Amino acid sequence: MGWDSYFKGQTIVVLKYKYMKMSVFVALISLLALPFYSLNAQSSDLSLILIKVDSLIMADNVAEASQILEKSNAKSPTNYELLWRLSRVETLLGESDAGDEDKEIAHYNKALELAELAIRADKNGSMGYIRRAAANGKLALFQGVLTANSYVNAVLDDAEKAIKLKSADEYNMATAYYILGRTHLKLSETPVVLRMPLDLDWGNIDEAVEYLEKAVKMRPAFIMYRYDFARALIEYDEEGKAKAELLQIANIPNAEPGDDARRVVADKLLKSLK
Repeated sequence: MGWDSYFKGQTIVVLKYKYMKMSVFVALISLLALPFYSLNAQSSDLSLILIKVDSLIMADNVAEASQILEKSNAKSPTNYELLWRLSRVETLLGESDAGDEDKEIAHYNKALELAELAIRADKNGSMGYIRRAAANGKLALFQGVLTANSYVNAVLDDAEKAIKLKSADEYNMATAYYILGRTHLKLSETPVVLRMPLDLDWGNIDEAVEYLEKAVKMRPAFIMYRYDFARALIEYDEEGKAKAELLQIANIPNAEPGDDARRVVADKLLKSLK
């Protein structure tokens, strides 16, 4: 065998060796990348699920939204995004069962449990605290605000915590300001001297107006916020401004289950004003 043939053979061997090494390297990289591809796929699937759930809630199809969330939660029981939405859905289901006290309370207690799990999943997530504040607020109404001062003070703490964290978008953070404003408005219905022994003297109409106005500015196309802001303005002796808020409600599209009923109540309130 000549030297040319020898070197040619050696070159082929070296190239084959390099090709084998490269193939092994590529295969190894592919195997290492598989979990990341899988994770991205799961994240994409979850995003689609959340978009669908949010759309169903806006369309007042809370039951179907609940089914999808529960199915997804069974696969990912510690997922923060699923948990706080499940808590919200339970609150909405409680509102839809208005009139059946046992069912309402059961839903609100379940909403509270799910919010606790959401907070455990992400202690820096505003939405867990917002949903816990909402659930505690609903439970406080059943006992009567003045006999449920621990619930009411918990609402204050959680709403303020959510605002401090600022870890949700403006659309959802508006809920924290609404809950604060609505709580101040409810407490202001009772003379402060009666609330002082219960450590509820912090509630006042000034902050009710301030927080509800903030909620409306952050989410202007939301009937619930404008309605309660108008109520606060009436208590604040600003009936002219209250009328302006109530008049706008007629042109706001539904965005939450129960908006049709709220629209009717807002119209009655508007007609009652001079």
